[in-house]
Amino acid sequence: MKNAIIVPFHQRWRECLSLSEMAQFLMEEVALVGRQIKSHGKCLIETALLHPKGNPASNVTEREVFWMVIDEGLLLAYIDWVKRDQDYQFRALMCWIPKYKEENSPLVESCLKSITQARQWGVTEQGENPLVVESVLFLPSSANLTVIPVQLTPKKYLLDSLQSDRLVGLGIVFTEEGYTAYFDLKELLLYIQDPNWKYSWSAHFYREPTLGTPEFVNYVLVAGEDKNSEPFSRGERRECIMWKRDHDSPVRVIQMLPMDFHYHPYYIVPRYFPKKEWELAIEGCKVILQQDNWEQLFEALCKPNYGECKIDKTWMYLINACYKLDYIWVKETVNYFANWVEGVLEKEEGITSHFIE
Repeated sequence: MKNAIIVPFHQRWRECLSLSEMAQFLMEEVALVGRQIKSHGKCLIETALLHPKGNPASNVTEREVFWMVIDEGLLLAYIDWVKRDQDYQFRALMCWIPKYKEENSPLVESCLKSITQARQWGVTEQGENPLVVESVLFLPSSANLTVIPVQLTPKKYLLDSLQSDRLVGLGIVFTEEGYTAYFDLKELLLYIQDPNWKYSWSAHFYREPTLGTPEFVNYVLVAGEDKNSEPFSRGERRECIMWKRDHDSPVRVIQMLPMDFHYHPYYIVPRYFPKKEWELAIEGCKVILQQDNWEQLFEALCKPNYGECKIDKTWMYLINACYKLDYIWVKETVNYFANWVEGVLEKEEGITSHFIE
């Protein structure tokens, strides 16, 4: 069209000052529902391409940009914290290009290498199974990434509006059976969850190997003997249980069981524990599960030396460190852990422990 108005590329960026504004851009400008998500990733882009009028942060030469190919269009986004007075304010810059292959922008060209190397979602040995967005749910937490599939989440735990200040992510349900996705808005991370994705059904443990990274977990137990320095190779689907180091969570009790989960900070290596060495830890779990509160646990551990109040130092340290935790939640967490360990040891001769710093 001869009379078409061409908008300068740098003017297409939308400034979003909240996660709700980011969600609104995706739902209204991009119109996710009904579209096909083909691939996604991140790449480093020269700051000069993002700021054609001059780089506001002259010491930053490159920025990490999230991209996602949707139908024939390209979504670009990056986080840029802006200094206001003495504080920094969250800001996301987002851009939607409906026909990116027709775009001659240097910015798009710099993304093409990353795009061509990325996995095309829905392309399998059996042919193409497009991942078409059927619906989008507004989420107040990342529970649908780790705990429960988004389509099984009770409605009372979902947000009614994308304008909610509790919004942290989007749950995407695809028309392809068994496929969902979790989009972390603040971190600009998209996780495609296929039918093999492992949900923990527990608020404190992770089971999906993809999440075995420092961003999510510190402690990783892998079924069987594992001599790799890292718990999971790319695409590996080994049976595992993982959790984040947390002093205010019931998982702290797990870390303090009579089992050496502790590591020297300068010598972190995988440690293989044969079945026999897990017996003491499981015995400790059963002692905890047989009581109803911390007082009962202390009394049970003092026997048969109750008069002298003698108790093993490991257990005394555990009680002193954890007694403020709700014992009901402690029992639930310990029971989940013990069931996993006992289940694995029915098939394996031991378990390998990794620590991710």
